[in-house]
Amino acid sequence: MIKLFRRRAARWLLIVCFVGIPIFIIFNSLDFGGNTSTKLLHSSLKTRFTDSKHRNLNKVFAPPDTCPRIGEASADINTLEVFKNFNFQPPWASLRSFWDQKFEERYLLRKTKHKNLPLKVFLMFWSHNDPGWLKTAEEYYTLQTGPILRNMVKKLTEFKRLTFTWTEMSYLSMYWDRATSDEKRVLKELIDENRLEITTGGWVMTDEASVHLYAMIDQLIEGHQWLRHHLGVAPESGWSVDPFGHGATVPYLLRASGLEQMIIQRIHFAWKEWLAAQQAGDFLWRQGWDASSEADILCHNMPYDIYSIKHTCGPHHEICLAFDFRKIHGELTEFSVRATEIDANNIRDKATTLVEEYRRTASLFPHNVVLVPVGDDFRFDHSQEWDQQFKNYEKLVDYVNGNKDIYNADIKFGTVKDYFKAVREWTKDFPTLQGDFFVYSDVFSDGEPAYWSGYFTTRPFWKSFTRETEAVLRNAEILYTFAYQKARQANNKRYEDLLKLTYKDMVISRRNLAAFQHHDAITGTSKIRVTQDFGLKLYESFTRARKIQALAVQSLIDAKSESDNGPLVSKYSLDDGIFVLHARDRAKYDQLTQQVPIYVQTDGRKIVIFNSHAHRRVEPVYVLVKHSDVVVTDSDGNPVRIQVNPVWNMTKGSPNLLVSSTQYELILLADLAPLSLTTYYLKRNADQSPVSLKTSVYCNFVGNRDAVVDNFKVQIVPDGDVQLENPRFRLLFSGNTKLLKRVFDKRSGKERKVQLQFGQYATAPYQSGAYLMKILRKPVHPDLGSIPKKKVEQPVDSLGRFVPGEEGLPFIDPNAVPRVIITSGLLESEITVIFDRHLLYSMRVYHAVESPTVDAIKFTTLVNLADKPDPHSESQRFNFNGIDAFVRFVTDVDNGEKPVFYSDANGYQMMKREKIDAIKVEGNYYPATTAAFIQDPSMRFTVLTSHSRGVTSLRPGELELALDRRSKSDDSRGMGEGVTDNVLTRADGWLLLEERSGGGGDAGGGGGAGKYSDVALSFPAQHLSDGLLYAPAVYVLDTAEDVRPKANEMDFLPLLQVELLQRSEPLSCDVHLLTLRTTADVRGNFSEPGKEALMVVQRKGFSCSYGTLSGVPCAVVETAAVYSNADLGEAQVDHVEETTLTGMESRGKLSGISALKLGPMELKSLKISFV
Repeated sequence: MIKLFRRRAARWLLIVCFVGIPIFIIFNSLDFGGNTSTKLLHSSLKTRFTDSKHRNLNKVFAPPDTCPRIGEASADINTLEVFKNFNFQPPWASLRSFWDQKFEERYLLRKTKHKNLPLKVFLMFWSHNDPGWLKTAEEYYTLQTGPILRNMVKKLTEFKRLTFTWTEMSYLSMYWDRATSDEKRVLKELIDENRLEITTGGWVMTDEASVHLYAMIDQLIEGHQWLRHHLGVAPESGWSVDPFGHGATVPYLLRASGLEQMIIQRIHFAWKEWLAAQQAGDFLWRQGWDASSEADILCHNMPYDIYSIKHTCGPHHEICLAFDFRKIHGELTEFSVRATEIDANNIRDKATTLVEEYRRTASLFPHNVVLVPVGDDFRFDHSQEWDQQFKNYEKLVDYVNGNKDIYNADIKFGTVKDYFKAVREWTKDFPTLQGDFFVYSDVFSDGEPAYWSGYFTTRPFWKSFTRETEAVLRNAEILYTFAYQKARQANNKRYEDLLKLTYKDMVISRRNLAAFQHHDAITGTSKIRVTQDFGLKLYESFTRARKIQALAVQSLIDAKSESDNGPLVSKYSLDDGIFVLHARDRAKYDQLTQQVPIYVQTDGRKIVIFNSHAHRRVEPVYVLVKHSDVVVTDSDGNPVRIQVNPVWNMTKGSPNLLVSSTQYELILLADLAPLSLTTYYLKRNADQSPVSLKTSVYCNFVGNRDAVVDNFKVQIVPDGDVQLENPRFRLLFSGNTKLLKRVFDKRSGKERKVQLQFGQYATAPYQSGAYLMKILRKPVHPDLGSIPKKKVEQPVDSLGRFVPGEEGLPFIDPNAVPRVIITSGLLESEITVIFDRHLLYSMRVYHAVESPTVDAIKFTTLVNLADKPDPHSESQRFNFNGIDAFVRFVTDVDNGEKPVFYSDANGYQMMKREKIDAIKVEGNYYPATTAAFIQDPSMRFTVLTSHSRGVTSLRPGELELALDRRSKSDDSRGMGEGVTDNVLTRADGWLLLEERSGGGGDAGGGGGAGKYSDVALSFPAQHLSDGLLYAPAVYVLDTAEDVRPKANEMDFLPLLQVELLQRSEPLSCDVHLLTLRTTADVRGNFSEPGKEALMVVQRKGFSCSYGTLSGVPCAVVETAAVYSNADLGEAQVDHVEETTLTGMESRGKLSGISALKLGPMELKSLKISFV
C-alpha cells in the first residue's frame, strides 16, 4: 500500500499501495470495492454457531457441468446489421432534416391515392422536468416545477377537455408533500378520469447507458411503490424522450413491470431517416434471447429530431414554430416571434397548414394515427401559457373537427395510451426489432454529425461513487429486512423501535440514489455546482445506508437481542449505542473511500464479514491494521491464511517511498457461507516472527535501504523485465515502462500477447465536452493535450504542432523512470507503477487455488486530471485540458479486420458492436457498464470494470476503455460550461483470458449477429463481476462492554454465523438475488416499514463456450427452478406471491420460493409477506 501526500503550501499526497487493493490514496482513499451488497431472501432467520467443516478451504468445487439453454430470438430488424450500412454523411445533413423530395412525393401519392383515409390526431400536453441540470432539483421545483404542477391541477379542472402527461415521480412526490387535501383529491380524480396519465412512473427518467441494472430497477420500484401507496395507479406507458440514446434493457424492465407500450426520442439521425422511410416507427422491441417473444413491448419512435413543439407537428420546423403559442412578458424566443393568436381571420389558413403537417407525419407510418406532443423543458410554468396553448389549439381542434368534409380529420386532446389504443385498433401487425440505439448522433449545430459518446465517461468519479453507493444501499436493504423482521417477530421492542426509526433513512438513501440515475446526473452533464449537489446527496445516501447496516448487523449478532427489551442507550440516539463499526470510510463526498486502521487489543479484536450473495464465496478480504504481528483464527481457533503488506508514504519533496511503521495491510482468505455474517478473530502474536517477513517487497525508490525496514525485507527492483506469477499465469512486464507485455497461461501452455498502453486523444474545442466526443484530426497546438515533440513519435507540421491520428498520443512519458513497487506473498503478488501524479496502475495475481480469483488478473488504475500540474512535477509536460484519456489492451485475438467487440448493457446483457470506419473514433465508442470483450474462434479476452465508461475496438486485437476526460469548452448542448471539476478517480477490474471450450455459433470477429449464448459473458466472468460489484462488507466490533456480547455468553463470538437464509442448498449459481427491500406499511403509514418485502431475482444467462474456472464454490441447476431443493421453512413467512417486477400487480401465490420458475436472462419479483 502506498500513501501519497500532495503538497501545495503544506499539503500532502498519500498513496496507499495495497496488494489486494493495491493502491490507496489516503487523502481520497482508493479503495472502491469493499462496501457491497446483494440481495437476500427471507425464509427464516437463525443465529447459531456453525460447524467450521462447511468452510473447508481444501474443498474445490467443480465448475458448472450443466448449461441452461438461452433462447435465440429472431426479428425483422437487427439494429447492428442495419446500422453499419447507413450513409452517415447524407446530402440532407446540412439542412438538418431528412424530409426531402422522396418523402414529399410519397406523402402526395398517399394523399391522392387514399383521399378518404381519415386522419386521427392526439394532442398531448406535457412538460419535461429535469430533477437537476442547470439548477438543482430544489431550485427547479421552487421556480418552475412547483408552479407547473399547481397549475396542472388548476387548469385541468378549469379546462374539462384538456389532458396532460407527467413522468418524474421525484417531483410529483415533492408536490404531494406540499399539496392541500383538496389538491390531492383533484389529482386522483384527474387520473381516474384518464385526463392525467402517469407515464413510466420511475423516480426519474433514467439514463440508459451508464446506469447499472440494480439502480435502474431500484428507482423504478421507488417511483412505482410511491404511486401505489399514494395514488393507487400503475403506469401503462413508458415515456423516455431525453436520454441520449436508448438501450435494450429499459424496454425489458418496463414490460416486466406491466407496461404495455413506450415512446423514445433521441436516436441517431440516420435511424430517424431509415425508420421513416420503412414506415417502421412503431415496432415491437424484442430481446435477443427471448425466443418466446413474451417480453416484446410496442415502441413508438418520435420521428423528428427532438421533442420540442418546433419538431413535433411535422417535418417543417418553421411551420411548427408558428403553433407554439407561448408569449410570456420579457421572453423573446423564436416561437414567440412567429406565433400569432388564432382568430376568425386566420383560422382556415392555420388549420389547413397544420393538418397538412399532421398528414405528412402520418405518412411516415403504415396507419393514419399521429401523436403530437405539445410541450418542452419546464413548459407550462406560467398560468398564461396554459391559457394560450389550450385556447388556441381548442379553436383549431373545433374548426378542423367541424369541417370533416374539408379535412376528414379527428383531432383530440389525449395521452400516450390514447395514441397506442388507436394504433392497435388500426393494426396489429408491427415489425419486430432487436438490438439498441447507441450511439446517438445529431446534426443540430452545423449539419455535421455530433456523437454523444463523451458522456459515457464524463465525470467517472461520480459514476464510480454511485456504484459504490448502490452496493452500500443493497447491503442495508438486505440486512435491514432480516433484522427488522427478526426483531418484530421476537417482540424485541428495543431493536424493533430503533430499526423502525431508521426506515426514514432508508427512504432518503433510496431516493437520493434514484435521483442520481437521472439522465443529467450519472451522465456527468450538469453544471459543476449541480454536480456537487448531486454528489452531496449521493454521500447522504452512502452515510445513511451505512448507519442502517451497522444497526442491523448489531441487532443480528447481539447476544442480548432476544432477551433484553430495555433501551440500548437512548431510544432516539442511535450512534451512541452502535458498537459495530465499518472497516472503510469516506471522509468527504468528493474523496475516495479508504480503509480505517484497526487497533488490535491485547485480548484481540473481532471483525464481522457480510456475504450478501446467495452463494458461497471464497475470496481475499482486505483490512488495515496498526500492527504487523497480527494473526487471524476461525471459530475453532484454526489459523486462517493471511498476508501482510506494507503501506508506503511519499512526500512531494522526494521521489523516495517510505514504509509506514504504523499501518499495515492485512489480507485474509475468507470462506463465506451464502447470505451470512461471519466473525473472524484478530490477535497479536508477538512471540513469533511477524507474518510480514514472509512477504517479499521490491521498490526502486525506497527511502530506507536497510535489509529489514519495519518488519519487511525491502529489496531494490532488479533491472530488466519483471515477472509476476501464480498457479495459473505468468505475467511479463517491460523493463523500461513496467507495462504488461505478455501473459503465459500455464493451463493451456500458451503465451499470449497482452500489451498494456495508456494514451490520450486531443479533443476539438467547442465540439467535444460533457456530452460529445470529437477527436482532433487537424494540426493542434501542444497545450491541447500533448507532450514535447522530442518525446513523441508523431507527425508534426512546420510549426511543430502534432497531427494526431486515431491511435492517440501517449499519456505517460516513455523516457521517465516510474516508481515501482512489487509485493509477493502467500495470497497474492502485485506490481504497482506510479507515473508521476496523474496516473498509477497496478496488477495482481492470486495464489489460492480454491478461490476463483486464481484464474484472473486484477487491474486497478488511479487517474488524476484534477488541476494544473505542479511546476516542479514531471507532469508539467502534460496539459490536461481538452483530452480524453484511455487504457488500451493490444492482444493477439483475431476479432476481424473490421473489429468486432462486445459491451454490456447495464450489467444485464451483452451487445455486439462492429467498428464502422465512416463514423471515426467518437462514433465507435459504446457504453460499457460492467464488461467488454473481444474474441475469435479459439480465444476470448474480457475486461470487467467496476463502473461504467466508454469502450471501443479500433484495430484488430485491441480493446480500449476510457479513463477520464477534461474540457474547458462547452459543446453547445445546453450545459453552458466545460468539464473541469475532475477529481482523483479509481477504477478496478478483472482481466480474463479464456479459451474456447466448444459449442457453435458466431464466436469470431465477423459474420452475423450470432447466438446470444455465444456472446454472453462466461460463467467465470459473471462470478468475478458479482464479486467486484458486491464484495464482502467488513465490520469491526467496538469494545463497548455495555452492549457487546460477553465472552462467557457466546464463547466470545469466535465464529458467530448468522445464517440469514436457512436452506438445504444454496441458490443455483447463475441466480442472483438482485434486491430484498422492505416495503412501506400497507396500512397507510407509508413512513414506516411494513410486514412485506419485495425480492427481485435474476437468472443470468452465460456462455458455456468460454472459461473454465476452478474453485467456483457453487453449482448450476439445470431446471428453471430457482432452487434445486428449497422450502421457505419455519413459520416466519405467511405467504409468497409472484408479482410484476416492481411489485405493482400480483401474478398469483406460490407454494414456496422453489415454485418460482426462472429461465435464463429473466427477472422476476416475489412479494414476501411475513407473519
